[in-house]
Formats: sequence, structure tokens, C-alpha cells
Amino acid sequence: IKNIACTVVNTATDVPMWTFNRSVLPGIGNTIGNTDFTIPLDCQSNVRVNLAISAGANGAFDSSRGIINLDTTSGTDAQGIAVQILYKCSGLALDTSTFISEPIVWGL
Repeated sequence: IKNIACTVVNTATDVPMWTFNRSVLPGIGNTIGNTDFTIPLDCQSNVRVNLAISAGANGAFDSSRGIINLDTTSGTDAQGIAVQILYKCSGLALDTSTFISEPIVWGL
């Protein structure tokens, strides 16, 4: 049996966040905008890619909609703000394997 797999190239992916006045987010469910990011992978050929993202130490506000709590322990960070992970314009359920890509074979 041969395992076919991918490795995450960089496990610390920086995602730049928006700077904004809190008044533009008057309540739960309001959003300010999207920031695209990539997670670089090094995969063997002919791999079908699935992805699962976890909320980490600060937990999730709503794991079914991919909403992650921010770390507010410093006291200077945003209060009452969370980050939502989207995939194809929908919330990506946390801790759930999601199909991302069909196998791609490089070369001739």
C-alpha cells in the first residue's frame, strides 16, 4: 500500500486583515470585505485534495459557517470581531474535510 499525500509548504500563512472603523459593522452578521489567501501545498502526482481547517486556541464563534474568534488577550485587538473562512463564496465548515481539487498530473 502506498499513501498518496500532500504536505503544507508553510504552516504559518499570513493573511492581511482590513483596517476599519467599528461603526461600519453595526451588528452580528455584518461583513467588511474579503481577503484572498492561498495555502501552498507540495503534492504527489494524481492526488485528490481535501482540506480541513480548525479554529485553533481561540475557538470558533460558529464552526458550521467557518467563523473563528480572534485572540483578544492583548487588550488592544478588536473586540466583538470574528473572521469567517470562505470557500467558493460560502462559509467553510471547520474541522470538516472539504473537497478542494481533482488530481492534476504534470508532465507528458
